[in-house]
Amino acid sequence: FIVPFYFHIALGKRSGRSDWNLDEEHQELLFGNPLFNRHAVAPSFPSHLLYLLRRMLEQNAASLGDHPYASYWYEWIVGKGALLSYAEHREDEDWHGHIFIYSNVFICYSILVSLALFFLLAGNILRQRYSFRPSGNQLHFIKTGLLLLLGWIANILPYTLVARTTYSYHCL
Repeated sequence: FIVPFYFHIALGKRSGRSDWNLDEEHQELLFGNPLFNRHAVAPSFPSHLLYLLRRMLEQNAASLGDHPYASYWYEWIVGKGALLSYAEHREDEDWHGHIFIYSNVFICYSILVSLALFFLLAGNILRQRYSFRPSGNQLHFIKTGLLLLLGWIANILPYTLVARTTYSYHCL
């Protein structure tokens, strides 16, 4: 988690279009910024990291609102919510073209059915463990299923906790 931030802080020394998003103390550190001060002392890495994380959380919390292409995380798992990939409008010809990316509904529902079957089978295996010792294949099935479930949850869980507007590309 920290490694990309380390490189961002270490290599991101130039001014850009998003400087308005930083306070003046941090703008003083950016080459090319009108507030650049060659004598400014950079904060320590931990304090700079905490500052960036706080600013990202503030910006995410501030981006609430409705949008025609916004969707919720629970819509993604059933293949709802489209991502506008390309739009072209020719007003003189009264022509409008849009390309959307949708989740494959077959894959979404296959995942949900697989999860339901996994819970039923794993629950049955674990319930019978007192009568019959689970075989190596059964234990491998449970471990692999739990690992896949954990990966799926790790992909969705962060967006269940986000209060801001989300889009299907967050999950894709």
